[in-house]
Amino acid sequence: MGRPGHALTGRRPQPGGGRRRPQPEVNAADRSATPGPRPQPPAWVLLAHGSEDPRHAREIEWLAAGMAGRRPDRAVAVAYLDHQPPDLATAIGALPTRSVVVVPALLSEAFHALVDVPAAVDAAVAGGATVALAAAFGADPAVLAALDELAGERQDGDGLLAVAAGTSDAAARTELAGLVDAWGRRRQQATAVAFAAGAGPTVADGIAALRGRGAATVTAVPLVLAPGRLLDRALAQAAALGAPARPGGLARTGALADLAVRRAEQAEKPG
Repeated sequence: MGRPGHALTGRRPQPGGGRRRPQPEVNAADRSATPGPRPQPPAWVLLAHGSEDPRHAREIEWLAAGMAGRRPDRAVAVAYLDHQPPDLATAIGALPTRSVVVVPALLSEAFHALVDVPAAVDAAVAGGATVALAAAFGADPAVLAALDELAGERQDGDGLLAVAAGTSDAAARTELAGLVDAWGRRRQQATAVAFAAGAGPTVADGIAALRGRGAATVTAVPLVLAPGRLLDRALAQAAALGAPARPGGLARTGALADLAVRRAEQAEKPG
């Protein structure tokens, strides 16, 4: 019993004759291993060509929304190379992070992919951004699936005319023609490519080629991300030659949204 007027310490007797057990040491490495806040993931920027036609921006924004819906853990923005704001540097400046993956919304590795996109990325990096550049959509099999979504069910005897915007780059025209040939093999259906502007084949050339291969009817299918005046004119020419068109563009398809997400994920984890 303690002496009157003397407060007890409240310390419990320790087993082993009151001796304290030695406490394990915690070294600095163990303390540093304590998980801290997770780093913010990179944002994704869908970089499109741009157009004075407001339908272009609406379709690109739809595609970006499809990316965000598939990966809600990523901030997704849009930017344009020409004709309309925002440019890439401005779009990155409005994001919560300066670390981004840029996904070129382009169907071929033509001038825009080889020159304009790297120039936009260089300007963004000079402004302090950290940028991983994804591959353009190109002749990926997912583009064939996107064309299937626009074309609908296969109809016997129907030839499909894929109408692209056009490019002065011969290699890009060859790439798109090869894509359309692969689409025909996939569907077991006659296909041909036509370009709305620039070097041919023209819409009339494509329709004549399909009919020469025995197509009883021809349907025009847009091989573009979004409608525009060039495509409107080309599809009107097709209709005048007896080839009705499917509406819309590839940006509205689920297959292209899947491809855009895959391109961004591949750029985040190269190799």
